[in-house]
Amino acid sequence: MSRPEIRALKSVRTVLLAEQDISIRKMLEDILRAQGFKTLVADTFERCVFIALQKEIDAFLVDLELPGGEPVELCARLRD
Repeated sequence: MSRPEIRALKSVRTVLLAEQDISIRKMLEDILRAQGFKTLVADTFERCVFIALQKEIDAFLVDLELPGGEPVELCARLRD
């Protein structure tokens, strides 16, 4: 990873965590918060898109088996 990429990662503050499993979601949320990140959570594809359209998100952690849609479709919708 180059130096500009490292600096960019350090500036990430708000993470949208899209995970259907409550225990995994809670664990990841605790880890992220302990590292100083603000976390927003979603348990479905549509909820993830809804939150992403309402808030400024710096990074996404997405469950590949998130109910309601395909990960590639989600990435395309979030990118737009």
